[in-house]
Amino acid sequence: MKNSLKRVALNVTVAVIVALAFTLLFGPTNNTVAGLVFVVLTTVIGSVALQVASNRYDARLTQRMEAKDSPTWDVQLNGVKVGRITDAEYAGMQQRAFRDGRNALAQLLNLGRMALVAVDKLVVAVPVVFFWGAVALVLFAPESYTEVIREFQKADAAATAKAIAAFVQVGITVAVMSVGLMAAMGYRFGFRDYYGEAVNRMLRQHFNTPAEGDVHLFRVAADSDVEFGRVSTN
Repeated sequence: MKNSLKRVALNVTVAVIVALAFTLLFGPTNNTVAGLVFVVLTTVIGSVALQVASNRYDARLTQRMEAKDSPTWDVQLNGVKVGRITDAEYAGMQQRAFRDGRNALAQLLNLGRMALVAVDKLVVAVPVVFFWGAVALVLFAPESYTEVIREFQKADAAATAKAIAAFVQVGITVAVMSVGLMAAMGYRFGFRDYYGEAVNRMLRQHFNTPAEGDVHLFRVAADSDVEFGRVSTN
């Protein structure tokens, strides 16, 4: 029961993060009540979708464990073959890792650390983008820059608040785009796959291999040594 609750908590946390980002980019940010309702609805929909996906994944693992004709995998540690395992056994390890609430809790805390790392990077990245944007405006469109300054000087409180809200919206968009670009370039923000690490550990224990390293599985044809396809637990 506790393991299930931890997995649900992980799903809800992911849904909340996605809902907040989606709302800040596309939601009704000019209306607090509407924005809050949008976040709640998006979170509920996201949580349900993630829970359904989790249940389906667990069911697929059970099907693989119960399959009569189970495929076979060659297991390599740091490029050295350490043994062979059936897909039913491999699926059993994946399911134990997936159902272990400690992995869900560790992954949840890892998401928190990733958020802190992202904020730390954006505290520098967003002001830099605005600075160079202002420099570019001064250099290539000085008349537009002068017009913006003039409008700010004669704006009333309502107009100033509206302009600030627009700048905040642009800043949020820049932040999300920066995170996406950094992720696309391979920056992991401190991400760790605790589920994959758990499966890696179980495979090494299964083959009584104390050495740590990269574990790769190569699917082999039945009763042969012909390998086709590879997966990694890392």
